[in-house]
Amino acid sequence: YNTTTLSHKAPGIRAPRSLPIGDAAIRSLGHAGFTAGSFTGGMFLATTDGGQSWIVKKIFPDSIVYLLGASFVNPQVGYITADFHPAPGDPGVMKTTDGGTSWTTLPIPDSITTLRNILFPDTLRGFAVGSQFRNSMISGVIIRTTDGGSTWQRQDFPSVTSLLDIDFPTATTGYAVGSKANSFVYKSTDGGLNWAPLSYQPDSVILEGVCFAPGTGVGTVYGVKIQNDSLVFPL
Repeated sequence: YNTTTLSHKAPGIRAPRSLPIGDAAIRSLGHAGFTAGSFTGGMFLATTDGGQSWIVKKIFPDSIVYLLGASFVNPQVGYITADFHPAPGDPGVMKTTDGGTSWTTLPIPDSITTLRNILFPDTLRGFAVGSQFRNSMISGVIIRTTDGGSTWQRQDFPSVTSLLDIDFPTATTGYAVGSKANSFVYKSTDGGLNWAPLSYQPDSVILEGVCFAPGTGVGTVYGVKIQNDSLVFPL
């Protein structure tokens, strides 16, 4: 399970000044001890001492601009979601099997327009959340793999324009958050095969993340508050 993730699109969040990457945003990778961040081209760093020091494992070409989500199955095998263009609309999923030194781009469905977070509960099963353009409309989507990313199946969420985060505290129970006019929390009890919205729909809040303690029903959803028709971001 991944620790708190930070995105280049989250105002008010700054990278630790001790890291040699300017003001690039940092996304943590939990117990695997890796970090991915956005820069002029995407940059990937690693630590082996709990964050006391960092080394640059990979600087991506300019064509890979944003690294948006990351999940590692073990210290060697990991996945990231990326945007291959300065503007949203050219997303991709990449995989490493050598701890982040080299990456391979995986095939994803053509309809996908944006991918945000990604989660691999085990070596074969993984999920990435985002948005798609299908049937002349933009809607939320989960792409799901059961073979380590070789193939992906699309799951449609027409009630929202985008899904932003996903978490599985157990092998069968998962949660995803998305938004349209209102924010929604979706729950799966069959390992991600089916999803249903929960009755909880907060007013004047755009949910951007979900995080559960592994193996428990204790979790948090978080985001930004709409106040007087303006967005209020945490400091």
